[in-house]
Amino acid sequence: MSLIQPTTAAQYFHAIRRQMLRNFRRPTVVLVPKTLMRGKQSLSNLSEMQEGTTFQPVLDDPNVADSASVDTVLLCTGRVFHSLDAAKTESSSNVAVIRLEEVAPFPHAALQSAVQRYPNASRFKWVQEEAMNGGCWQFVKMHTLGSIPNLEYCGRSPTSSIAVGSPKASAVELEDLVARAMQ
Repeated sequence: MSLIQPTTAAQYFHAIRRQMLRNFRRPTVVLVPKTLMRGKQSLSNLSEMQEGTTFQPVLDDPNVADSASVDTVLLCTGRVFHSLDAAKTESSSNVAVIRLEEVAPFPHAALQSAVQRYPNASRFKWVQEEAMNGGCWQFVKMHTLGSIPNLEYCGRSPTSSIAVGSPKASAVELEDLVARAMQ
């Protein structure tokens, strides 16, 4: 089984194309809100879907000019990337945001390659919108035990409900977790 959370239209396209071109059928679960796929932040150029391009299980931060100056690496999946990216451009912090586009099977080699690009990073944080007992945190923590030192959790506290029930309260919680992630 494959579990993906594409953050761009090109990644979604490649995931569907990959599913059809495989010589075997593997169930693929696609977790993506409709608002993300319709939003301007997930638009892709046609060049990202041309011959020779493929689905990437891990997307490194394209806006990092000097990888040696990065001291904090944020790992995330899905829609929270766009909130983190917006906060990163507003601040002048030395932060890189790495997206896991495919969670299962876990992309050990691709993630390790992206993390090694930041040799001076001393803090690694997993950021998710979901509560601690939901989302991918436990799965990612289990799969990165030996490869990413001291991976911290940055997200909502454990809860028995999947949502706070109020769009305003949810927006406040999202702002809070993005601010904590950028510290």
